[in-house]
Amino acid sequence: MKRVLFVLLTLFVGQWAFPQTHYENYWDGAVYFKLQNDCQWKIPSYEKSTQYVDELAFLNEMVSKYDVFKLKSPFRTKDYRVERIYRVDFANFSQVDNLIRDLQNIPQVEWAQKSPILKLFVIPNDPKIGQQYYLEKINAYEAWDLTTGSKDVKIAIVDDAFKISHPDLADNVWINEAEIAGNGIDDDGNGYIDDINGWDAADEDNDPSPPDSPGFWGEMVYTHGTHCAGIAAGVTGNGIGIASVSHNVSFIPIKALSNNALIPLAIEKPAEGIDYAIAAGAHIVSMSFGGEQADGFGPLETLINAGTEQGIIFVAAAGNNGDGSGSFLPGAEANAINYPAGFDNVLAVGATNAQDKKPGFSQYGEWLDVMAPGEGIYSSLAWSEEYGDQDGTSMACPMVAGALALMKSYKPEASPEELIICLKNGCDNIDEHNAEFVGKMGAGRINVYNSLLCLDEQLKVEKNEIEFAVYPNPAINELNFKFSDWQNRTVKIVNISGQVVMTYNPNQAQFKADVSGLSSGLYMIVVSEGDNVALTKINIQR
Repeated sequence: MKRVLFVLLTLFVGQWAFPQTHYENYWDGAVYFKLQNDCQWKIPSYEKSTQYVDELAFLNEMVSKYDVFKLKSPFRTKDYRVERIYRVDFANFSQVDNLIRDLQNIPQVEWAQKSPILKLFVIPNDPKIGQQYYLEKINAYEAWDLTTGSKDVKIAIVDDAFKISHPDLADNVWINEAEIAGNGIDDDGNGYIDDINGWDAADEDNDPSPPDSPGFWGEMVYTHGTHCAGIAAGVTGNGIGIASVSHNVSFIPIKALSNNALIPLAIEKPAEGIDYAIAAGAHIVSMSFGGEQADGFGPLETLINAGTEQGIIFVAAAGNNGDGSGSFLPGAEANAINYPAGFDNVLAVGATNAQDKKPGFSQYGEWLDVMAPGEGIYSSLAWSEEYGDQDGTSMACPMVAGALALMKSYKPEASPEELIICLKNGCDNIDEHNAEFVGKMGAGRINVYNSLLCLDEQLKVEKNEIEFAVYPNPAINELNFKFSDWQNRTVKIVNISGQVVMTYNPNQAQFKADVSGLSSGLYMIVVSEGDNVALTKINIQR
């Protein structure tokens, strides 16, 4: 059996065989490639039923040689990087390496990659009478005394499917009021027709619901998204079922697994799902899936970076193979860094239990950002049982997304950077319960009430003005700082995850900062003079 490149994230009991004919950890017959950023080629779409003649000779050769039946630019996001990504669907599965090599030999092609199978971070338990201990653990009840959420705040959840008619979800499902249902027209011009209540990015239609029947696999499939949605944005205060941390914000259901998927325990088109989240105007995106580092993440990372630059916060589950027992696929590395959680512009979430201990299954390490309850989490289900318990970092992830949504509801004017900083600053220290994992659990276990109080203080100190300029913005390798006068001050550069990456104590009114070692993305400049604090954002691009 080939060495596993991706950790199993859907940890169901049993030895399920993944029916892939060439690479067991990649979808058969799918390759993405990206043109160089300065390439001006516009490659037309192709369907096998139509004749394809293009001035780019390699395309005609590729269509014939690899039995290509579809070629398209699958994304709508208006970003120069995203617009240069194409997807090839082809029938000669066994020739995938040759196809990638042929594409990579073209100077105008930046990369060509297989499409990885990204599995879900969940361990289902038998349904039982629910106890939402986690709401008290994260101080949600106290937080609700300050705010009960706003429908103007939107959480996008990219997952397998969603029972949007569920009694504890229906009233919080996002409604695209700019679209007219059933007229077959893209009324709001976002690139999607009749997307009233989200989108099915895998089947390319406007119904994010599960298929009519779970089929051969039984009720373990196509219910993961429904469970995550209940945690993040279940209807609260309706007298039935469950409550969610965000209380009553809107959630955008984005289905990323096709109805006829051969592997219904995985995510099929995550990048296309993120593409829709951007189009729908999401504030926060929850991603309870991932895989170990290999290749194939180019489309997903490109979309996440584009969304981050538009002010979206991305949250992802860290993984369920922390102790090495969470994957039944041979070769999966224990406690590997999983992606998208491992990307710079994503908040990585580990799991805790009712005693604030890290369960054996949860990933850990210095790359994590925060922890949240992820064991024995009671929430909504899609099939015969309407509610049940599940374990996994899959459950911790939407809890963090819901906390961020409640924070955004409380202070709509807060920037993504401010929300992330206060999410972390509000965390409870759980080191005493996890002596062997000290320094490997991010900022600690979330406490949403503390985070709301942090926002009060954060936005209050920002009213103190410190006159300064920082340029250029965007920057490449160097930033110039100019103050109106010289004072004893501290300048910090903070990344999107709330980590201080650089600190300066300048002894002059003007100075330069070398940022050549920083990754591309958004950063916050925090300047403090005694009790006065000023903040601004800069963008580093390369």
